[in-house]
Amino acid sequence: MTQQTPTQKIQNWINDFVTKPNAVFGNLPPCPFARKAILENKVHFEEMGSITSYATLYQEIFNFDFEEKDVLCMILPADHFTANETTQLSKDLNNYFMKHDIVVLED
Repeated sequence: MTQQTPTQKIQNWINDFVTKPNAVFGNLPPCPFARKAILENKVHFEEMGSITSYATLYQEIFNFDFEEKDVLCMILPADHFTANETTQLSKDLNNYFMKHDIVVLED
């Protein structure tokens, strides 16, 4: 039996749980939009290496084409950041990208 990549594990979790009706959610799937996003190829999975820094994550998000895809799923090794670092990074990324209009100037 071959070992699954992190992307494959997440895709299986989406197919096996996120898109399936669940009694906790009134027999609706936990995310009713997930199946459509997957079927329309609107999700991009990016497996990041163990040398990934905060700056690399910011740059990946900043350069991502959200006109082409709706979801960017960045996957890092489980032990790459501590729980406290992950919590702070999540707050920082949300504060930056969700509260600021980002304007890209083109020539």
